[in-house]
Amino acid sequence: MTPLLVITAVVATATLVLIGFAISAIIQFKRTLINVDDLVVNVNKQLDPLLIDLHDTVRQLNGELGSITEITKSVKDIGDKVSATTRIVHEAISSPLITVASISAGAKEAIKKLVGR
Repeated sequence: MTPLLVITAVVATATLVLIGFAISAIIQFKRTLINVDDLVVNVNKQLDPLLIDLHDTVRQLNGELGSITEITKSVKDIGDKVSATTRIVHEAISSPLITVASISAGAKEAIKKLVGR
């Protein structure tokens, strides 16, 4: 056996071993890709109903927000009306009460002076 023949045999054997490892790695990589593909298909199957439910929930929530806006406007209108009514009642009652209080105080002083004489 010549040294060239030995080197050729070693290189050929090493090449065959490397090709065997490469084939093994490619087979494992193919299995991994198949598993990833299955995972993506399953996620897509489960994601579609979830997205539909989410869309419906958001639409219902938007409807409820519209109702809350209307309720808020109604409460504000009621508050404004109560405030206006309170102001009108205050104006209508306070002026006559002040007048009555003034007349009472004046009458009291007049009676004191008349009785005091």
